[in-house]
Amino acid sequence: MVEFNWTAYDAALAELVAGADLNSLANNALVPITDAIEIDNGTKRDYYIAVEVYLASVDLSGKTNPAVNLYMFEALNGTNYEDDWDNPAKLVDVVSVDPGSGAQVHRAVSRPILLPGPGKYKILPENKTGAAFAGTGNTIKFRAWSEESN
Repeated sequence: MVEFNWTAYDAALAELVAGADLNSLANNALVPITDAIEIDNGTKRDYYIAVEVYLASVDLSGKTNPAVNLYMFEALNGTNYEDDWDNPAKLVDVVSVDPGSGAQVHRAVSRPILLPGPGKYKILPENKTGAAFAGTGNTIKFRAWSEESN
């Protein structure tokens, strides 16, 4: 019987979107695909990623179900990305954010997100927290891993 284990995480978290593109992101706004950083999975061929959402001091108290939606898009030809950016079928996770009490830092992590195969991908975050993100200090990063057989 073949036994499968997880590979180790990548050494460091990598940005999915530059922090400056998240700063002051309005509620219900989606980061433009041109601002997202590409995941090139053509060589390493990871199976999964986990995404960390870090929101600098923002007041979400009193908000109902604050979250950051994550959408995945592929460049099947290696260069050009799909342009159906608000397609609900592209939603890969809803990262719930604790409303907390008053202005505070918020950190939340996605469930494991499957990378559909070798290729180039972008993950676009959509602010569904009920408030604009803080003016500075926000990050959305990921780590990747796979399975290995023993």
